[in-house]
Amino acid sequence: MTFAEDFDEVNTIVEERDGFVVGDLYAVWEPNIQNLQGVRLDLGIDNIADADYEVVNAGVSQPGRNYKIALSWSKGF
Repeated sequence: MTFAEDFDEVNTIVEERDGFVVGDLYAVWEPNIQNLQGVRLDLGIDNIADADYEVVNAGVSQPGRNYKIALSWSKGF
């Protein structure tokens, strides 16, 4: 979770930003099964609620909800 209060102690109104709350969720699975040794599955969701927010000094809205999936396999020799 990322929490940010209103950014309103500024010199000009243009620099003001609303506060926001953004939640992300991540999971990693590494099976402990002989045939799947070395396999890793990563899953993630950024900005679960699809909040529209702006980071201070960025000047643009941040991307909305984002899904991530990664599957990897490693083998030691």
